[in-house]
Amino acid sequence: MAEPASASVVIPAYNEEEAIGALVAAVRGQAGWREVLVVDDASTDRTAERAAAAGRVTGRR
Repeated sequence: MAEPASASVVIPAYNEEEAIGALVAAVRGQAGWREVLVVDDASTDRTAERAAAAGRVTGRR
């Protein structure tokens, strides 16, 4: 049996409200990632909210 991946994916984002949901879904569709983190760089749109709705941990700067 293969070992589970121990790597995380970190996605930096700024004003990506329209794209972040699809991006997170695409990354989640790849097998083996332990976690997907979205780091929002003080977006002025709803990037953080969309990432959170996709079930990802979102850090804000």
